[in-house]
Amino acid sequence: MKKELFNLNARKLVVLVLSIALIVGIAGCKKKVEEVEVDLNEYIDLTIEGRDGDGEAYFVFDYESLIEDLLDHEDLGEFFDDEEDDLTELFEEMTIELSSTYDLSNGDVLTYEVEYDEDDAEDLKLVILDLEDVTVEGLAVPQDYNAFDDLTVSFSGISPFIEVDMEYNSSLDTAFWASFSTDKEYYAKGEPVTITMDYDDYDAEYAFVNITETEMEVTAECEYEYILDVSQITDKTEMFDYIYAEVQDYVTAELSKDAQSIFYGMNLHDNYDYSSKTNIAQLGGNIEVDSVYFLTKKETQLLSYDTVNELAIIFKVPVIFQEIDADTIYYAYMYALLPDVKLDAEGNIFVAYSDLKVKDVYSRDRVETYDKLVTENVDKFDVAEIPVADIPAFPSASTETVPTETVPSETVAGETTVAEESTVEETTSEE
Repeated sequence: MKKELFNLNARKLVVLVLSIALIVGIAGCKKKVEEVEVDLNEYIDLTIEGRDGDGEAYFVFDYESLIEDLLDHEDLGEFFDDEEDDLTELFEEMTIELSSTYDLSNGDVLTYEVEYDEDDAEDLKLVILDLEDVTVEGLAVPQDYNAFDDLTVSFSGISPFIEVDMEYNSSLDTAFWASFSTDKEYYAKGEPVTITMDYDDYDAEYAFVNITETEMEVTAECEYEYILDVSQITDKTEMFDYIYAEVQDYVTAELSKDAQSIFYGMNLHDNYDYSSKTNIAQLGGNIEVDSVYFLTKKETQLLSYDTVNELAIIFKVPVIFQEIDADTIYYAYMYALLPDVKLDAEGNIFVAYSDLKVKDVYSRDRVETYDKLVTENVDKFDVAEIPVADIPAFPSASTETVPTETVPSETVAGETTVAEESTVEETTSEE
């Protein structure tokens, strides 16, 4: 009985000893292999800022928080507490550098280089993990900017002397200087205008903009245009009616106040005595349009401040000097000159009637009048004749009487004629 009891107690003792040994072995084994992995990424505060291409990077290593976390470690807190000075020394002497910290662009990859005492780390049961690479992102990129969006374009002048007026007001928050120019000085209506922008790269960099356009094309516009081709003169009635009325008034006034000058101007004093009888004269019929010309300044002669075109009309004026020879008609030639005939925006003729010149009812015969208007200007103007049939007729005079007696044409300088049954001799010029 005692032997069995001994055996039982012995067995219990063996089990107890084995259990204690197992526990001690396990505990001892755990302490041997335990160490702490340190992820430095959690304690690096990296800042990347600035503009793309000119970015900067800097960081702060918060090793104090790292040490505090180690001191609070669940398993090795007491160990680290005993080694706090060594921990502090390890991390204070640790150096961390970035591969690049300036002139950074989005997409650049930054790497860390970490140096520390690996033996000290091992003694402190620390495994320092590598820092992860960082891809640069979030840097400000230049703003796309089309300066023409801030350019106001307007036009002034008359075609083909349209001038381009430009006003630039930048909408950018940062000052940006730009200048604009056109490919030439003057334009015709409907002509393309190329506007070019010039700027300094430094200004664009300072304003942090990416210039998207440096050239723009617009179409020249204007309210009025000078007529440069006779085919553009279409609606003639109003213009010619005005001219005819002015000519009629002019001739009537000249006959009334200065008939003697007309008499001498036509050289009639070679045929008649000088007398006061030449002070009285009247129209001997209807004023007629002899010929019409449209003169356009040659392209090489075009100037913005000069006459661009002229409508020239030669009139044939029948004159009777009642007290000398009431039965004979003498023809004087005069002209009307209307400069700078234009078209408005609707294509209608537009003129400044105040510029109309009505002259020389007494001092020019037909050839001289033609030479004055055309021959003397062919070096500066292109001349196109407008058929008389294509313009409105001069209105008939309702109160005039046409005599029928003939005066020989050779007695008159210029042109003379008689009534319908008489033969008319005219002096003409080659046109």
